[in-house]
Amino acid sequence: MYYQVFSRFYRKAAQKMVVECERFIPQKAKILDLGCGSGVVGQEFQTKFRADLIGVDVKDLRVVPIKFELIKNSKLSFPDNFFDVVLINFVLHHADYPVDLLKEAVRVTNNKIIIYEDLPEGFFQS
Repeated sequence: MYYQVFSRFYRKAAQKMVVECERFIPQKAKILDLGCGSGVVGQEFQTKFRADLIGVDVKDLRVVPIKFELIKNSKLSFPDNFFDVVLINFVLHHADYPVDLLKEAVRVTNNKIIIYEDLPEGFFQS
């Protein structure tokens, strides 16, 4: 329910992110949305870049229809260098083992990792 209530906010933020990433992501890139949450951000990247996008997370909280896989801990089921880009969008501060997660991101991409992150400091942060 949380993601449904705030989906308009997430979509607007995602549209800004897409513009910021235009020079880094080629059209038809293979993108992993690591910790995809609602999938709203991933869907914007998928649409803008006509990307083959897969979202992964420890829970299925999607409110939009993107390809999705559940993950356990920080292990990813994809082979080395499988993705052109790994998108890590406000995930690391939630991770129990963020360094392990980053190592997996490096392993599964042959090109780029894009990280958006903040620090949990406010009332609405966890």
